[in-house]
Amino acid sequence: MKVDGAGLSLQYPIAFQSTLLMATSHYTWTRGSLLPFKEAILAYNLATIRTVNVALRDPNLWNRGEYCCGGNLAAAETHLVGLVSLLNARLMEGRVRLEGSGVDGDEELTDRCVILFAAFMGCIYSRVKFYHENPAVIEVLDHCHERDVNGFPTRLAIFRSIPAFFILPATSSSLQQPVDVSRLLDSIRQMTRESDVIRSSEDDSTDTVDKVWRRGTATYLCIEAIKVHTSSYVYSGRNRAGSSPVRSTLSGMLAAKMLYLGTVLGMLDLGWKPLTLLVPHVLRVIVRDLRQGGGDKYRDLWLWKAFLACITLSAFPGCLEVEMEVFLHKSIQSWSQTAGIREWEDAKQVLGRIVWPDVVDQDGRFDDLWEHIITD
Repeated sequence: MKVDGAGLSLQYPIAFQSTLLMATSHYTWTRGSLLPFKEAILAYNLATIRTVNVALRDPNLWNRGEYCCGGNLAAAETHLVGLVSLLNARLMEGRVRLEGSGVDGDEELTDRCVILFAAFMGCIYSRVKFYHENPAVIEVLDHCHERDVNGFPTRLAIFRSIPAFFILPATSSSLQQPVDVSRLLDSIRQMTRESDVIRSSEDDSTDTVDKVWRRGTATYLCIEAIKVHTSSYVYSGRNRAGSSPVRSTLSGMLAAKMLYLGTVLGMLDLGWKPLTLLVPHVLRVIVRDLRQGGGDKYRDLWLWKAFLACITLSAFPGCLEVEMEVFLHKSIQSWSQTAGIREWEDAKQVLGRIVWPDVVDQDGRFDDLWEHIITD
């Protein structure tokens, strides 16, 4: 039976308003002006505010709404799996660049958005994964919002930057330029320090992820990632005042951040189905980034990314093309010979100059992996 979606939307005022808004947005993207719809959009905004106000009067209704918006893991999983399927289809058609050069702005933008969104939803899943099959998950999500030391204002600040993901820059060349990721690295370092404090003070690390989130550093990490993305739309070549820039492709840095949170820090469950399916694409993004080089100035960052990729490959064997795996091993071997570093403890100090935890559950495994790569 054919379902008339437009006809159904006419029966529900809110659905009809949403349909009109989407149609207006589509027209705007194709024609380039919102001005003729100014009054309609204002009316829609007012109607939306009224709807939210009504919902706020009913705590049970609001809890369900909050759950759908921030904690519907099944819906998020379906959406992410669909995105991964689309990426795989692009790869099969030869539309995914595997070399270090020739990446266009659209592909860079796609990789940034998919990886950032997947990591964000993966962190939510990792935070409540011990509860997500239990009805108590709604209460857990409520407490997650209440206990974050940042409070609502800081977290709501993220949403002011989200529309930038859907506004293409004047030229795609601005997306292809390396960006300064130093503030993003600072946020990862702060998150690592918080994790070290918690892990070193407790025997039970079951809810370490939740406790790190509660301290607020994960929120700032997300905010900084969005800020770096939006600032890349206008490439000025200038450095942040009082700081030394650390330049990288943003897609490569976001990919490395995701793998670091998952394989080293344990803040992200890469065993969640959508993330497991996305891992091969994330690794290809990192390999593509590494093939661009980076020069002697960023050799430490280059090693950090390459070793994170190798750690991930050891956890997901066979998920990447053999040629790329060989490239990673040979490149680290070449780095080792040039730097004169063969021992894991020395290599770990280099990784620590970028970011590496003091308290690591799997340090022995990383030691074995490093030795395997160097002596291969």
